[in-house]
Order: sequence, then C-alpha cells, then structure tokens
Amino acid sequence: MSKPIIIRYSKGRGKPSFELLVKSEETYRYLETLKGDPMSLLAVESVFRDAKRGEVASRKELIEVFGTDDIRAIVKKIIERGKIQITAERREKLIREKRARIIEYIHKNFVNPATNSPHPKSRIERAMREAKVKIDPFEPAEHQIDRVISALRPIIPLKTGTVTFIVTVPAAHWGKARGILGNYGKIKEEKATGNQASIMVEIPVGLQAEFLSKMESMKWEARPAK
Repeated sequence: MSKPIIIRYSKGRGKPSFELLVKSEETYRYLETLKGDPMSLLAVESVFRDAKRGEVASRKELIEVFGTDDIRAIVKKIIERGKIQITAERREKLIREKRARIIEYIHKNFVNPATNSPHPKSRIERAMREAKVKIDPFEPAEHQIDRVISALRPIIPLKTGTVTFIVTVPAAHWGKARGILGNYGKIKEEKATGNQASIMVEIPVGLQAEFLSKMESMKWEARPAK
C-alpha cells in the first residue's frame, strides 16, 4: 500500500472540517479519472474530525453537514471535493500531463479557419501561457477543455467540427481497415460490393490531413462523403 495521506473537506470558513486517511498513489490516479471505488482508497475506514489525533466524526456531525450517514456517499464527496496533501513535484507532474492531454485534444479537434489546418501544438501551448490558463491537477482534463478553449479564442482562431469520408479498400483488407479507421473517428456505415468494401467514417476536422496521408500510405481511396 502507498503512503497514507490526509484529505480535508469543509463547506467553508468557520464550518466544521472532516478528514480521511487515504492511499496516496491510488487516490491521485482516481482523481485523474473519477473512476473506481472510492472506498478502496481508504487507508483507514473512518471519517475523522482530526485524523492525526484519531478523532472520529460522530454520526450526528456527519448528518448535520452531509445530510446523510451513508459512509460511501460521504467518502466520495470528501475525496472528490476536499483538499489533498500533495508534493510540489507530484502537482507539477499532474499539471504537465493534463496540459498535454488538453493540447492534444485541441490539436486533433480544432483547426485555424483561415488555413483549415490544425494549430501546431507549440502554438496552442504558447496561447495557453498568453491566456494565463490555469490547469487543475485533479480535475479530469476532459472537464477543463471547454474552459481552456474559451480562454484561447481571443488569442487564436479556433474552428471545430467533423468531416466524413468514404474509404474504399480491397475486401481482404476490410477487417484491418475497420481497425485503422476506428482509431481516427466513428464508423458510420460499411458495405461490401464484389471484391471491394466501402466504409464511411466521420473524423475530427483537425485530423483531416493526417488521415488523408495515412490513407495514401495504405493505398486506400478516400473521398469526401456528399
């Protein structure tokens, strides 16, 4: 088990606080996705008023603050909304990882409307610095994207959307093509005619150039759907 750390939760200044002792590494990973069982993160299965002193919160206190004595619901709320102990090194690592995921998403899903090409990742990162975008180390990257895009729009033009292509491949390549095309976007329709297969795929607009380059390298015909 990783080193136990404390998560502290309070509704506000002057309000009572509650603490959990949780497994550090497992909790950091949980907070990146909010997937899994919060109860499995507990190093000690108690809700504390003061974890260092071993002062356990009473049922009455829990109901007064959380409106329930359901430990699972209380633990989930404290973990997801509380303040967690974290080293500066770990915080920076989480921020770097989330920033990279957000930049990758914008690069793939948005283009410069003037050129209809994706902004380079370095330009997106520079715009984030110019906009003084703050990345939350614990909030899932997907939940921060809309806020980041709103901050970037005054600095770089962004257009999103999808494009649909019909890809024609030899019937013998059908299975392989489905796997490759599925990595780029959503397969909408497919059919086989004789020794050929046609697959309609919808992809993010920012992946268009990369997608067409890949189709060319595979010697598969890709044409825009009407």
